[in-house]
Amino acid sequence: MEKTPIKGMLYTGTKSVLAAPFTRTDAASHLGRNLKSENSDEEEGYLVEYEDGYQSWSPKSTFEKAYQPSGTFVDRMRIELADLHNRIVSLHGFMLTQKYRELSDVEQSMLVRQFTTMHDYHDALANRLDYYNSLVPNGSK
Repeated sequence: MEKTPIKGMLYTGTKSVLAAPFTRTDAASHLGRNLKSENSDEEEGYLVEYEDGYQSWSPKSTFEKAYQPSGTFVDRMRIELADLHNRIVSLHGFMLTQKYRELSDVEQSMLVRQFTTMHDYHDALANRLDYYNSLVPNGSK
């Protein structure tokens, strides 16, 4: 049965979770319930505990698309740098469009300043990350 799309607003959120590698079978035993997913063939995954204490299991591919290790400040810098890079690419793409060219000179100027500042921030963050990666093998600190 095909799901009917809902009409609503787009929401973006982030959350931190505790997770450990668990097979579906081991997680079902730990949680005391049957675990089903859209890809029932996938056995590898993660047992996940949310901030409120709720625990669930997530298939490996689903979990790894949504979460990245963030246990150290170096991990968090990597995440921040990747997010900033994506935002820069997105803004640059917009600045190549007709819609951007139709903006007023003031709006274009503000976006150019934002783009330049984001680049400067990206460079500073990348330099810090390079520094810490040179101190500790694999950047884990």
